[in-house]
Amino acid sequence: MGLFGIKKLIALGAGIMAMAMGASLRMNVTNPSPSPSTITQETNISVSDGDGLPRWQRIWTISAPGFHAGNLSPDGKNVAWVDQSGIVRRADPATGKPLWQSPRYHGVNAVHITNLGVTLAYARLNPGEASVRILDAVAGPSRSALIPVEGAIWCVEPTYDGRLAAVGVGSAALYLIPIRTDAAWPGVSTKLNGIPESLSIAKSASLILTGTWLDSGISVWGLDRIPRWRRHERQSGRTQNVTLSADGSTAIVVSGIGDQKREARLSVWDARTGALRWAENLEGDSPRSAVSADGKFIAISYHRRINERELAVSPKVALFDSKGKRLFGDKGGHFFEPELVCLSGDGQRLTVYDKEGNLWTLNREGRIVSRLRPQANSTGKPIHIDDFFATADGQGLLLYRSDKTLTLYRATL
Repeated sequence: MGLFGIKKLIALGAGIMAMAMGASLRMNVTNPSPSPSTITQETNISVSDGDGLPRWQRIWTISAPGFHAGNLSPDGKNVAWVDQSGIVRRADPATGKPLWQSPRYHGVNAVHITNLGVTLAYARLNPGEASVRILDAVAGPSRSALIPVEGAIWCVEPTYDGRLAAVGVGSAALYLIPIRTDAAWPGVSTKLNGIPESLSIAKSASLILTGTWLDSGISVWGLDRIPRWRRHERQSGRTQNVTLSADGSTAIVVSGIGDQKREARLSVWDARTGALRWAENLEGDSPRSAVSADGKFIAISYHRRINERELAVSPKVALFDSKGKRLFGDKGGHFFEPELVCLSGDGQRLTVYDKEGNLWTLNREGRIVSRLRPQANSTGKPIHIDDFFATADGQGLLLYRSDKTLTLYRATL
């Protein structure tokens, strides 16, 4: 059963599944994870295929044994991660070494971190562990708060200033909790029309964009909990992954069906009025999207279906302007299989990765201007990217790689 099937069982209140999930998460905590150590020697080779200017600077690399999930603060400086046993760590911004680590938290499998270094840890999609832990930036677990909510946690999104966090739960509700270690029960939640699949909060506007399923749709709320507008999706099982531009002007919605987001569709909305600007059927699945700070550029990658019978796909990447015009033809094929990583805040460059572990940077015309190919320091052989976390402005990038390390990069241009 895929993640989509598990979500559906949770959404339907399957108690047996909830117990099984809780048990499986607890089984992992019996195996302690070794402490991470900093890698002091590593070769990172930047290969120029364009103008000769590097686009990413490596800040640090650390070993991350048992890594499960991580997160990068909105300014790209702070990193937190959780291992498979539920131990949460905050990394030193300069070296990557752990500033503190928590005890094992049952079921915890996701984290967020603010610009101030305060960490939020929680158990995603686990009805048995319905709470958010707030861990102090300096003291970590020794100065923390546990905030209970009603229903399995589906998504969490802090505000850019780190004062509040929006928490979407399986009871089709939205909480706003203060990010303080003296915080208490957040009170009455705001009811949504469906289960919140994703959330996005604008950097410079007091708006929250929610994407829901069962029933499927999108809505915009103020931080005052007053709804601004809602739009209903005809297919109730279609998931909605949402992103707000930093200025709060543009809402990007990528929807699809099931784990792979089949029959993917990109739609662009006026975030303030709820008017649909344009939409594009992508004729594929597995979409990733990003939007520039002013909402004028939208990047997306997806897997275009080649042969439905054999499930063959061809990864593609595209860049649109605010009116839905493609700025270059969809790029990707047998020798170049791009997956979108991030779009710069000004929309002038986008970064993608491929299955060989390369990071490619393209300009607005779709021309490749640089390539970064990280190499493992022990063998010198290329390593692959297993997971990544990028800031909304495209300035920070955290990579988890096949050599079991985390690497923090910062954009140079």
